[in-house]
Amino acid sequence: MQYKTIIILYLLFLTIFSCKRIDLDRIAKVQTNEFIIKEGYITLIGTIVDVPENGLIDYGHCISLTANPTLKDLVFSNGESKEQKEFVTSIANLLADKTYYYAAYAITNSDTLYGEIKSFNTNDYNSIAITTTNPTITGNSNLSVDGSITGLGSLNAIDYGHCWNTASNPTINNYKNNLGTLNSDINYVSDIANVPLDIKYYIKSYVKLSDQTILYGNEQSIVIPDLHLTTDTFNLPVPNTATLQGTIISTGINPIIDHGHCYSTTTSNPNINNQKLSLGSINTAGTFFTTLPSITNGTTYYYRSYAISGNSVKYGKVKKIVK
Repeated sequence: MQYKTIIILYLLFLTIFSCKRIDLDRIAKVQTNEFIIKEGYITLIGTIVDVPENGLIDYGHCISLTANPTLKDLVFSNGESKEQKEFVTSIANLLADKTYYYAAYAITNSDTLYGEIKSFNTNDYNSIAITTTNPTITGNSNLSVDGSITGLGSLNAIDYGHCWNTASNPTINNYKNNLGTLNSDINYVSDIANVPLDIKYYIKSYVKLSDQTILYGNEQSIVIPDLHLTTDTFNLPVPNTATLQGTIISTGINPIIDHGHCYSTTTSNPNINNQKLSLGSINTAGTFFTTLPSITNGTTYYYRSYAISGNSVKYGKVKKIVK
């Protein structure tokens, strides 16, 4: 009986002593996990595996372009902790085409501990595809142009949009619209107003990365045509009658709602508010004719072609008939 009692007391002593040793042996331990790339961010993952009784003063991640990151490099701190848990660090605006090394860390009252060193690569510029497509005329002096940017991956853009100029190879130092920041692939549209007519516009998509690098897409060009017409010759097929000729060289982008000739015997600069010979609407370029009847001998007739498109009236040069 006495022997059994001794055994029981010994086992009880071992149990109490073991529990105290487990508590005393709790140490700080931190683990470096994998990373995730999403929408321009690198997300690093770490785990606090164990925490000493008095907790951690600080924990987080440190990263570096060298193979041994420490707290002397770039540090992302999370502050104190007294619990085991997983934690993340999201990082943006990193350099392109670089290998970064990272490690989770934990700081106690007496020591600094690091997890395993891991690494990731940021996207290079060649991974980014920029396209400029489909410039279209949307109205008088207005354009619309599509663009797309893909392959940003871990990179961030501080600006993107379209740039344009009346000379080839436009840059953002010419004309541009800026659509703001960007951290993921996108298809987008730019509207350009007040475009001069009959002038070729050269347009490119662009993106400006967080390291100030500017990348451009392919070049597109477009011309918004204007309405052009000429005043041509006349002939006198029968006495006291003149046939006037004009030509619409280009119709422009708006419908021509009226065209013909205007004339006057009192002013050398006739317009449609004087007398006119109307032929109505037309939708194609080409030559047209009107008839001026009842020409009086000894009278000078001033005439010119006209066409009305939208809210504007275009005229050919003034010519005259002296009978």
